[in-house]
Amino acid sequence: IGPTTLREALAKSRNLVSVRLLKNIGIETSINYAAQFGFKPSDMPNNYTLALGSGITTPLQLANAYATFANGGFKVEPHFVTRITNNQGEALFNARPARACGDNIEYCPPNADPTQSDTLAIGIQPAAKRIMDERTHYLMIDMLQEVTKKGTAASASKILKRTALGGKTGTTND
Repeated sequence: IGPTTLREALAKSRNLVSVRLLKNIGIETSINYAAQFGFKPSDMPNNYTLALGSGITTPLQLANAYATFANGGFKVEPHFVTRITNNQGEALFNARPARACGDNIEYCPPNADPTQSDTLAIGIQPAAKRIMDERTHYLMIDMLQEVTKKGTAASASKILKRTALGGKTGTTND
């Protein structure tokens, strides 16, 4: 077939390119980077099958990792309970999850959007940490969108009639 770009390889699931990339950047570097996204290093194989997704993960870990793309490269931990109120509607608990709101800051300012009343009740929130460089984030989003435009998941964007859609197809053992 000849030379293949990383973009085309990702879109068409040409896994040999992924293995070559892993070989070039190193398994340990890849595992350390994946750990920043919430994957456990102990669940990742220390061999080239890592490029094929042979690590162990849960749906929550995977969703958490993909949320980094949706949050501009910032690591935002998932949370299930955002607010607890009593029968009079008074807040007994308001979650204070980290929010993606900029680089090199410790706390985000309160959300000024009146439709986000839960956020206003919370007030200032911790700022999420950037784990993906802005350039890397842009390229990854663009490549993941290529999968749904011209690659193995092109039918998804046609069915959903959405252009701002990205993803990666794959297989699982369970």
